[in-house]
Amino acid sequence: MNKLNSIGIIGLGVMGKALTENLLEKKISVSVYNRSTNKEKHVISNFISTNKHITDLKGFTKLLPFIKSLKQPRKIILMLPAGKIIDTLLKSLNDLLINNDIIIDCGNSNYKDAKKRSDFLSKNKIEFIDCGISGGQEGAKKGPSIMIGGKKTNYIKIKSFLKTISAKDNNNLSCCAHMGGLGSGHYVKMIHNGIEYGEMQLIAETFSLLKIHHNYNQIANIFEEWNKTEHSSFLLKATINILRKKNNENTHILDTILDEAKSKGTGVWASKEGLNIASSNSIMISSVMARNLSLNKTLREKMNLKRNKTDNSINLNSLKEAFIMARIINHHQGFQLLLKASSLYNWKMEISEIARIWTNGSIIKSNLMIELIRLMKKNSNILKINSVFKDLIKKEKSIKKLILFATQNSIPVNCYSSAYNFWISVTSKSLNANLIQAQRDYFGNHGYIDIEKNSFKNYNWH
Repeated sequence: MNKLNSIGIIGLGVMGKALTENLLEKKISVSVYNRSTNKEKHVISNFISTNKHITDLKGFTKLLPFIKSLKQPRKIILMLPAGKIIDTLLKSLNDLLINNDIIIDCGNSNYKDAKKRSDFLSKNKIEFIDCGISGGQEGAKKGPSIMIGGKKTNYIKIKSFLKTISAKDNNNLSCCAHMGGLGSGHYVKMIHNGIEYGEMQLIAETFSLLKIHHNYNQIANIFEEWNKTEHSSFLLKATINILRKKNNENTHILDTILDEAKSKGTGVWASKEGLNIASSNSIMISSVMARNLSLNKTLREKMNLKRNKTDNSINLNSLKEAFIMARIINHHQGFQLLLKASSLYNWKMEISEIARIWTNGSIIKSNLMIELIRLMKKNSNILKINSVFKDLIKKEKSIKKLILFATQNSIPVNCYSSAYNFWISVTSKSLNANLIQAQRDYFGNHGYIDIEKNSFKNYNWH
């Protein structure tokens, strides 16, 4: 009788292969399935051939033998792109699986799809888990950050192998945790990616400002100095490596890349979610807008204007302070969004636990994340501005100087501007929203709160 394997993985793209290798390295037996159409015809055979020395690996191009190769109750991980391909596959699996088998969707699916998919499978008593995985290819292979959504009972059934393959934090605890009910795993990953978009754009804007008077190697050296301090991060380290890479012709690889930045959807979803639940996630929204603006290269070339640069250079200490301030606001906005969603969707998320599992294996791992955990444990409600923003008042001058320098040199700084505007708004007792509400009442009879009488009323403007 053939030995049955512990885990099944469907989808051998970059992430699927890396996660499979991670499982195998931890001595967990794996069966893999991939369709064998068109460009994917030899995916399974090539992967099995590459790992032919591993006895705990089986490969399949047909679903039924793949499923029969797994121990019951079966645990099947989906490593597929978001969208219809998953729903189509679930229909096939629904006819082949039995009671208590578990499907774990580890792709970047929209969190709203989790309940629909779970309801569909539950008719045959098949369990469904939504799971966010961060860390890219390297993280998937060496240890990712893992965010689980769904029933706690299902999490208990799968947590042993997921904790085994996940990254470990500074206390050697697994960077894998249960986020809450159905959809919460993918939701947390979505907001993670929104924060990631903001972080990437802030680094890119900092690079643009430095590029006026510094070459790539000098910029890499500046970032490296920052990365030696308490402000180090994975994304800063990645940027340093990118800036130093050259090809065989001694040309910087960066100069060979078209300046159009694409996205896979999670940043857009996260931005929309903030708008939907009235949360102030302005930095992630600005980062998406910056990518969108980059996409029409033809129009930008046609509209290009020659502008003079100033001779003055930006103060590096001031720039660093502005960068730190904008990053703190970006993280604050992301966690604020999570807190609001947790209450709205009754997920009861532990926000400090989310930050903890992002301290390693995650694309947004950084020393700032570790500091945020300390602040959250001290005061579990991150919405308390004093605990998170205590030092930002000292950095306000720096971000003003940065925006002035950027304006003088015609450099767009979408995310820095968003960070500054958020800071000014959130630290201002009075805003102009009374005029907006008056306008709404003027043309739409929407009413307003009369602060003198503390009552809701309409005014006869006409």
